[in-house]
Amino acid sequence: MSCSRDPVQTMPGLIAQAAGKTRVPHARFAAELLRQDVEIAHAFPPYERWARVSIGLPEENDIARSAVRKTLHGLVAARRAGSQE
Repeated sequence: MSCSRDPVQTMPGLIAQAAGKTRVPHARFAAELLRQDVEIAHAFPPYERWARVSIGLPEENDIARSAVRKTLHGLVAARRAGSQE
């Protein structure tokens, strides 16, 4: 996956939350977001590589969306560099 493309994949049909495939373990993704003051829901087995974010105010959504993109781009870059788990 190229970092020039938007890595955010969404799950259609959810109204009050957004869910997306992260392709990394949930704990690692959640920890990276928490470093940016964005807290996400717990893992939902068997969807260990998906994350769910509850919809908030537009300003909060912008912050969360930015953090998710930054985190996914960073994880893709790390994986390419060989530091992926």
